[in-house]
Amino acid sequence: MNLPTRKKLRIKDYNYKSENIYFITICSKNQECIFCNIDEEIDSVGFDTINFNKYIHYSNIGSIIVESLKNIETIYNGVVLKEYVIMPNHLHMLIEITDDISKNQNSIDIFKIVGSFKRYVTKMVNKGKKNKMEVWQKSFYEHIVRDEKDYNRILEYMVYNPFKWKLDEYYR
Repeated sequence: MNLPTRKKLRIKDYNYKSENIYFITICSKNQECIFCNIDEEIDSVGFDTINFNKYIHYSNIGSIIVESLKNIETIYNGVVLKEYVIMPNHLHMLIEITDDISKNQNSIDIFKIVGSFKRYVTKMVNKGKKNKMEVWQKSFYEHIVRDEKDYNRILEYMVYNPFKWKLDEYYR
């Protein structure tokens, strides 16, 4: 039986250690809604006055993700977590690798940063548990931010994502 091969999404010969901002999307295993719940009332509030904390309720896993995201800049010098949004079954983040890190021959690339993040979250979720759970889907989506217009488009998408949760194909 021949299994389909995974499509390679990475840009051939691109140096993923280089100075840039990366838009990262990571999905939960089987797109299960295990990170948070979004109140349906979010649709009825004005964006300018919204307090996300009132409408997005993190699960234990979601809380671990939040704490782990806060540690990225501490663990990796020259890496800045610009923005993030956690959805019920995926998360988006904008991560910047600065010039400082890209000039170091032994520097870490975006794949190692994300891989380490995913492993740490999984370890914390399963800490002390007999039955281990898989938290993440294999791999992740990345997009290299091209310019300020691209950055603003992505940021707008991220900010409005919770408002559009009911339109998501994985909404349950």
